[in-house]
Amino acid sequence: MKNVGKRLDIDWRWIDYALEKNVLISIDPDAHSLNGFNDVKYGVLEAQKGGLSKEQNLTSFNLIEFEEYLEKIRKLKGI
Repeated sequence: MKNVGKRLDIDWRWIDYALEKNVLISIDPDAHSLNGFNDVKYGVLEAQKGGLSKEQNLTSFNLIEFEEYLEKIRKLKGI
């Protein structure tokens, strides 16, 4: 098992602040091998503690929602 102390997941107590600043949060395992894929559970636990909804979680977007999000960002950046 991976040493959890070395992970860089956002502390759940910062989720509200991030959302106030319109930061879209993404949950992923940051795996560098297949063995680390299930480490996504640590990010999910932090998100649950912080009350993150699926609408505030980039990872929960379906393809159409993700494409719409990218288009919005492109427009904001003028690209």
